[in-house]
Amino acid sequence: GSGGEHTHVRHNSAGKSNGGGGGVGGVGTHDNNAASGRDDGENIRVALRLRPQNELENSKRGRSCVDIHKGSTKITVDAPLEGEYDFSFDRVLGERAGQSDVYDAVVAGLAQKAMDGLDTALIAYGATGSGKSHTMMGTGWGDGLGRSMDQNKAVDGEEKKDDTSSTGKRGSVKLGSDAGMVPRIVRDVFKRMAEAQPETEFIVRVSYVEIYMEKILDLLNPTNRSLGIFHDSGEEEDAGGSNTGYLPFGGGVRIKGAAELCCHNEADALTLLARGNAYRKLSSNDMSTNSNRSHSVFMIRLEQKDTDTGISRSSRMLLVDLAGSEMADKDASKARPDQRKGN
Repeated sequence: GSGGEHTHVRHNSAGKSNGGGGGVGGVGTHDNNAASGRDDGENIRVALRLRPQNELENSKRGRSCVDIHKGSTKITVDAPLEGEYDFSFDRVLGERAGQSDVYDAVVAGLAQKAMDGLDTALIAYGATGSGKSHTMMGTGWGDGLGRSMDQNKAVDGEEKKDDTSSTGKRGSVKLGSDAGMVPRIVRDVFKRMAEAQPETEFIVRVSYVEIYMEKILDLLNPTNRSLGIFHDSGEEEDAGGSNTGYLPFGGGVRIKGAAELCCHNEADALTLLARGNAYRKLSSNDMSTNSNRSHSVFMIRLEQKDTDTGISRSSRMLLVDLAGSEMADKDASKARPDQRKGN
C-alpha cells in the first residue's frame, strides 16, 4: 500500500538571546514555553503525509491500505495478514495533497513564530522512498541560482552592499508549485522581514550540515574538517560567526565550527541551500554512500533589533531531513560500541 512520512513541528521560547530547545529526531525535550508564560497547546505537532502509489505498486495492481477518516486527523491501516489498526495525528494529508497544501496546513505558522523569537524545528521522518526529501526540498526552485556567493557579496560576517541579485529585484526567487517546505519557509521569513516596521533591523545567518555515524560534514565549507559535537552547559551565549548549533533549554548538544553565512535576501539563502544540496550529492557519489543514510540539517538564525527601544530578540529554525527510518537499526549494528549511544 501507500507509504507515508511524518513531519514533526516543534517550537520553544527563545527570549532575547539563546533560548529553549529540542532535539533532532522528533522527540521532545524540555520545553520552556511554560516558563516564559507562553503556552498555545501545540509545542509539538505531528502530521502524516501519504505518498501516491509508485509504478511498481501500480503494475502489481496494489491498492491503498490506508483510509483517512473525516476530519483529517485519524487513519485506519488495513493489513490483510495482521488486521486493522487506527492511528491519530494532528493532521493527515492524503495522496493528492500538493506542496502548497502541506505548507499551508503544517508549516506556514513557523515563520511568524521565528519572528516572535521562538526557536522552531521542522523534522521529516520516514522510510526511504516515502517522500521526505521531496517534501522538504522539492523541485523547481533552484533555476538561476548558479552564481557564487562571492558574486552575490554574501560572506561570513559581512553585509552586502546592494539588495539585488541575478534572480530579480530585491533578491526574489521564483518558486514552482513543487518547491519544498525549506525554500517556501525561507521565502516566508524574508517576506515577513520586508513587512516589518522600518525601525527593526535584521541579521539572517544560515548553516547547513550533514550528519552520518557521528561524523559531520559542513555542506557550506566542505574543506572544514574541524567540526565536532559537544555538550554545552548553556551558561555561555553564542558568540556567532564560527560556532553554530542548537541550545535546548538549560544547555544541550552543540555543533562547533560550522560555517555561518550572512544572507541579505531570499536569493542568498536559497543559493546556499542549492550549493549545499549539490555538494551533498557529489560527496555521496565520491564516498559511494547514499544520502538516505544521513541526516541533513539546514539552520536559520534570525536576529532582530528595534533601533528605537534597543530591544533585541533571537531565534533559530532547524529544518531537518532525517535518514531513512529503516536505516537506524542497521547503522547502529555497524557502529562501534562508543558510537551506538549517540546514534
